[in-house]
Amino acid sequence: MSKKRYEEVDLLKGIGIVLMIMGHIPFEKEIVRLIYVFHMPLFFIMSGFLYKKRFFSKTVIWKWAKRMIVPYFIFAVLGLSLWMLEIKPSSLFQAIQPIKSIIWINTDGMPINGAIWYLTATLIVYLLYCFIDSYVINPLIKTMLIAVLMVVGFLLGKMRIVLPMGGSTAMVGIGFFYSGLLFKKYYSLLLKKVNLNKFFGIGFISCGLVMSFIGYCNGYVSMRTGNYGNNPAVFYLAAFIVTCVLLYVASIFVNNLSDIFAVKWLKSVGRNSIVYLGMNELIINIVGSLAGKFIKLTYDYKLVTFIFSCLALSCIVEILKRVNCLKRLFFLS
Repeated sequence: MSKKRYEEVDLLKGIGIVLMIMGHIPFEKEIVRLIYVFHMPLFFIMSGFLYKKRFFSKTVIWKWAKRMIVPYFIFAVLGLSLWMLEIKPSSLFQAIQPIKSIIWINTDGMPINGAIWYLTATLIVYLLYCFIDSYVINPLIKTMLIAVLMVVGFLLGKMRIVLPMGGSTAMVGIGFFYSGLLFKKYYSLLLKKVNLNKFFGIGFISCGLVMSFIGYCNGYVSMRTGNYGNNPAVFYLAAFIVTCVLLYVASIFVNNLSDIFAVKWLKSVGRNSIVYLGMNELIINIVGSLAGKFIKLTYDYKLVTFIFSCLALSCIVEILKRVNCLKRLFFLS
């Protein structure tokens, strides 16, 4: 029996990647601040949405460690190499600092490729949830335990305590992951309700718009650095509700506008998101440097950098797909 593929999840992840690229260029700070309200929680929520139950074992640990750690170090070495060429460190101490970030505190001081913290944080989230799910049978106790972990993660961010390899962020991420898993149980019911009552769909989208505004007003958010706005509870609710609404909107596009090039391209980006995530800052750095030679640092410069970065990343993905070992390594399709 073939697995059902949620194409709207591919589309939503593609949208998340595009927003991430916009945030890394970056565009105006107001746009970036709005994007940061939900764009990283989106990926944790969708990971939970797609989670398939497994029993915690050495096989699971090895499989997921290989899936995340190997690409992580490949992207890290690429970032370090470009950093060395650009900075040309004047001392051994200066050269060692980014290496320390790569192997320890990877949410700060990373050489160019800062976004890859997500890979190690996701590995921690997945293994931690798999362990809890395997040994904690009572759903209420499981929910309470995950809620406690999320609160601890918020407190660590407030106290500026950073755990290695994105560990403190992962404690917040597991709350979003679990929320995505729970949301999947009611997703089909939501779609049926919307199909029966279009006003419900309009109200749901309106709720997402309101929550995005509330999340924006809640203050600056960056999961990487442990900033969760003025009120972490508001951040959680805004990120979760906006993501759910965006998934619903993505389903509308998949069901009605799937032949449009932009939809096809975004689904492809979502399916191959690991390469876009791991290489976008490298490409932005290179494209931005080239664009800066011809265009003043204005909005046009940012737009050109964005367009050509997306084109370059898409070309890289297509090239990697043609090398079987790399296609398997990065799970490209």
